[in-house]
Amino acid sequence: MALFPLLGALLHSQNMAPVPSDGDPPKTVQILSMDLSAGNYGERRFAGRELRRAARVSSRRLERAAPDSLEALEARKTLGELSRYALPACMTQLTEPATALFCAQILGELGEPSALPTVQAALDSPDTPRRARRALRQTQATLQEKP
Repeated sequence: MALFPLLGALLHSQNMAPVPSDGDPPKTVQILSMDLSAGNYGERRFAGRELRRAARVSSRRLERAAPDSLEALEARKTLGELSRYALPACMTQLTEPATALFCAQILGELGEPSALPTVQAALDSPDTPRRARRALRQTQATLQEKP
């Protein structure tokens, strides 16, 4: 008789989210934003990729979710955190080779009009990496379309 509760517990445990092997919790937006301008090259690129992913996922969820749903509320919260922490960090990192592409794409996803002068200055700068220029032009077009 004790087999069925044990089997149920085993099946339930397999549906749970995996725990990272090193036991570290996932990094928050605030920590990733700090890593974006500090640390070594690999840490900066990792932070840029993760912040870009968070911005893309949250903006897509906000577009697709019902306005009063929990999913929309969580997406707005994440976008607010990104605007608070990642936006200032990205505005200073637009000419850095490791993070320029990611930061240009993050600024485009956030759609913050106050970033337009910084984006234009990065486009005019000779220090801006060539592979980031296309993303900067797309971001510039997106920000100019916003009222």
